[in-house]
Amino acid sequence: MQQSELVNLIEQVLDGNHNAFDKLITEFRSMVLTLAYQKLGNFSNAEEVAQETFIKAWQNLRALKDKTRFPAWLCTITANLCTDYLRRNPRVVSLNGSTNNQAADINKDNKVNNNSTNEVMQAVRELTDLQQQVITLRFQKGMSGAEIARQLGQSPEAVRAALYRAIKTLRNRLKPL
Repeated sequence: MQQSELVNLIEQVLDGNHNAFDKLITEFRSMVLTLAYQKLGNFSNAEEVAQETFIKAWQNLRALKDKTRFPAWLCTITANLCTDYLRRNPRVVSLNGSTNNQAADINKDNKVNNNSTNEVMQAVRELTDLQQQVITLRFQKGMSGAEIARQLGQSPEAVRAALYRAIKTLRNRLKPL
């Protein structure tokens, strides 16, 4: 989505157009879900956090000064809500260095495929937040480095460095696969 189109949609939302907010949800839902899933390791929990994220975005959209930063702002809201979710639900443990019983139960059936998927997801979760966001935007949303830099409010050099380090780390970690 072009920045001008994004700003236009946000302006429409602020003017009371609910359909414009639906378009924003459609555009950014997969990004928010992916980030939440990376943090929580459970799809149903990620969906719950994604829903909370869009509610919070709806309620606080007027506070967003630079409308072009909407995707980065959404990522920040998502990350904060994941942290809150993990605090409220101590039995759900982030896969950042520990296990998640719900994810383990779901994955018992298809061991080979799921073990590989789990290893990849675990390796991604071990990346820094910036690296996770860059990897997600690059490989799930197909965004260019310049687009990612604009979305996250980072310099193109910082995005390239984060992407390089993330890929290098993932290659080393996942070499056995």
